[in-house]
Amino acid sequence: MQKISLGLSLAFALVTSAGAEPSTAEQFRPYYPPEALAAGLNGEATLRCNMSPALVLEKCRLVSETPAKAGFGAAALRLAALSQPNPHAAFPPERNRIMTFRFTASPLGITPDTLKPLVVVKNPDWVRLPTPEESSRVFPSTATADQGRAVVQCHVAVDQTMADCRVVAETPEGQGFGPAALELTKVFRMTPKTYDDVPVAGHPVIVPIVFQRPPPAKSRD
Repeated sequence: MQKISLGLSLAFALVTSAGAEPSTAEQFRPYYPPEALAAGLNGEATLRCNMSPALVLEKCRLVSETPAKAGFGAAALRLAALSQPNPHAAFPPERNRIMTFRFTASPLGITPDTLKPLVVVKNPDWVRLPTPEESSRVFPSTATADQGRAVVQCHVAVDQTMADCRVVAETPEGQGFGPAALELTKVFRMTPKTYDDVPVAGHPVIVPIVFQRPPPAKSRD
């Protein structure tokens, strides 16, 4: 039987501090690429960062930006450098965390909001996970590897579904584990909470999924 392993210790999202007023459009404006903002251009940039126990982003490197050469990568690196320690947080440090910054020109906004301390989702409440049969159906038929891993980033919708999912990492690449993980997200249902039990519907979550090829079916004599 094929197994799907969810890295629940990694399945949390960065959001603004619970109870804090979100940053305003005018506060975001200095950090939005000016030419992109003038053109009404939306964009995103994915970084790979280390994270301190107080949820400060450190040693960030640009992984990708869309659209290219529009300034979103540099803007995301600048915003990551502004992340502030959360006095309530005391988590093990992390290396190579994937962070995707999304820029919206109208209404003007940037997520995650690093102008405020970050919080982390813990103990996600998985209302529904894929069944073994559902996960078996999506194992890539053309994969040559017996095991694969994909990391997807989604937004948790109000109805507990996973929305706007995208692959942020895939190992090995090009063997179909990313698309397989995206297919599985259609059956996930999740009610995440922050460290102080504030619902975070609408915010991004990171879900690592590990696939293991099922053994060949035994023949019946």
